Amino acid sequence: MDVYVVQHTYEDDTHEDVKFIGVFDSKERAEGAVAELRDSSGFRDYPNGFSIDLYRLNEAWWQEGFGE
Repeated sequence: MDVYVVQHTYEDDTHEDVKFIGVFDSKERAEGAVAELRDSSGFRDYPNGFSIDLYRLNEAWWQEGFGE
């Protein structure tokens, strides 16, 4: 099963901020969540900060280990 993870990220001079928005069962629902939030306070200043990433359940996504 595939799911869609929605996040919003922005960076200013002092820090990077990442907000986890949610997990959705279709790309259309994920896009709908972005559309609802895009003009909201805190998001409207960074409308391009949204990302929608596709993940397959029951698979490990981090397999490289840590760099040295």
